[in-house]
Amino acid sequence: MKGHNTFPSLPPRKEIKKDLAAELVVSKHFNDSEIYEKHHFLMQVENYVGQLVEYYIASKCYATDNWAFCPSETVNLTDFIRKNEDGSFYFLNIKNKFNSENSASTKARKAAGVDKWYRIKSTGKTNWDKFPDNSLNLSEEEFMKFCSAHMENNS
Repeated sequence: MKGHNTFPSLPPRKEIKKDLAAELVVSKHFNDSEIYEKHHFLMQVENYVGQLVEYYIASKCYATDNWAFCPSETVNLTDFIRKNEDGSFYFLNIKNKFNSENSASTKARKAAGVDKWYRIKSTGKTNWDKFPDNSLNLSEEEFMKFCSAHMENNS
């Protein structure tokens, strides 16, 4: 399975393509010449945390026969698949935050019949209690432990 054995890692920093108009506006409000680099790095970190969310959930799924993990676009728009009691399949896409998906992706996901779950609500609170399988006992505390362990093993 593509990506199955590849645990996420933070990618190397890329060259920043600056928008000169945005840079002009930023210079009027902030005294920070590295704001673009910081913003770009934060975006990379947020993508990385999104991958960690998927791998945390997958680590809980391996103890059950309910879910199949589909990393690295093994199945288009789908991160997890569950077989329902009636023999049909439930497709789930995982997002780190409520606003992590653009409108084109939303349309494609809905057209494909893929549901979405996200970790962080617009209020800043977590959404673990709304994951479509309570038997996995997912929590922010356990997720943070998972992240800490991964960071220690990969530093």
